[in-house]
Amino acid sequence: MTTNASRPSRSTTWPSVSLSDRASAGDQLEEKIFTSSQSESPTLPHGWKAKSQWWTWNCFTVNMGTGGVAILIGGCPFAFNGQRVLGTIFFFIDVVIFLINIAGVTSRAIYHPRTFKSSFYDHEDGIYVPCIALAFATLFVCVIDYAVPYVGQWLVTVLQVVWLAYAAVGLVIAMIMEYTVRGSLRPLSAITPADCLLVFPLMLGGTTGSALAAVVPESQATYIIVLSYMLQGMGWFLSLMKLSVWMCRSILLPTPPPESIFQFLMAVGPPGFTAFGKSAWHSEYVIHQLRQLAFMNLARSTRNAFPAAGLLDAEGARIFQVISLWYSLPLLGLALYLWVTPLVLYTIGTIKIRKFRWTMSFWSLTFPSTGMFMASAQLGEQLPSKTFNIWISKTLLRPKAKRPEDIFSYHGLHQGEVFEDGNHVNVNVQRMRTRQQDIENGETPSKRYIAEFSNGA
Repeated sequence: MTTNASRPSRSTTWPSVSLSDRASAGDQLEEKIFTSSQSESPTLPHGWKAKSQWWTWNCFTVNMGTGGVAILIGGCPFAFNGQRVLGTIFFFIDVVIFLINIAGVTSRAIYHPRTFKSSFYDHEDGIYVPCIALAFATLFVCVIDYAVPYVGQWLVTVLQVVWLAYAAVGLVIAMIMEYTVRGSLRPLSAITPADCLLVFPLMLGGTTGSALAAVVPESQATYIIVLSYMLQGMGWFLSLMKLSVWMCRSILLPTPPPESIFQFLMAVGPPGFTAFGKSAWHSEYVIHQLRQLAFMNLARSTRNAFPAAGLLDAEGARIFQVISLWYSLPLLGLALYLWVTPLVLYTIGTIKIRKFRWTMSFWSLTFPSTGMFMASAQLGEQLPSKTFNIWISKTLLRPKAKRPEDIFSYHGLHQGEVFEDGNHVNVNVQRMRTRQQDIENGETPSKRYIAEFSNGA
């Protein structure tokens, strides 16, 4: 039996610690941990197997930028010597990079299955899953531009099947992301235009359909145009609603650091590609039919172009053209504002801090603005204005502007470095390893955010 003498008496006084002492001790401990983590830099991954663990979905943005350059070169209204050759070169580069990224993601799924699975649930990595579909969309349009004229009609038939499959896959990706990434709680500061990426494949389904409708036979083009309008509207309006949350963030929270501002250029994609789709639908197909109807003295009715019981007559097709043309103008204006604003903010922020830092967000300079420049090219062909034609001449500068991004990306891969959100590999690898440990311990971002909100963070 234990005696009362062995127990501490009730009158025993324990050493008291004030709240301020506890806070200072906690700050010292946190500073010590932070200092040790900075001094003990994590080992950089070397070898294909090790690097594949960090081969994230945003690596496909390199494909999106390269394919966007190839599309812009092919769509430039100013013909120049070597235009097709230069565009074909970028097309083949896009194919090679796409295969490398597919190999990297596949290796990640084979060698690091838990990390690969967690990428669908993590907000920082999972929102870029649709980039694989967007990268494939650039290849699809490049095949139409650079392969169809030299192959034959059988390729057009194959592309119709591939396009329908692409639209279905885009819808499946959106549903998967709604279930996985959207299942975790996120603070308002984590919302960016990249959250619209899950509906971008649907929107690009309309854009790719507009390119496909220009090369298919007349009797098969109507269902492509109608379905493309539905896909484009689906992606455009969903993106608009999601971008409204990002605008709320930009109103309530201060401007992020300059190295993170370029990701805001993703907001240029929805209005730019929608304007491109609208202008492409009327310029590449409907106007061609109108000219044919005029030249043939209405010998061939629009029933040849719209086999579904004569959806539109010649006058209806003309109204269709005018509506598509003028609807693309306000979309182009919105895209222009969303394109100029990040450039101004980045320039001012960089001048203030007097420091340049390259990040993966610089790739947003290429692909999201592709639709805006291509819409300008289409409008330049339809409107008697030299402004649009001069504007699209920026296409010729895009391959040169892309070279620094290629150099920095290849250097990072060669050195075993990964860039994310403006952080160097040391910070990035440490953060990804911490997230992986949290996942293995059953800790989710939702639990951390709930704890922060409960503590008044």
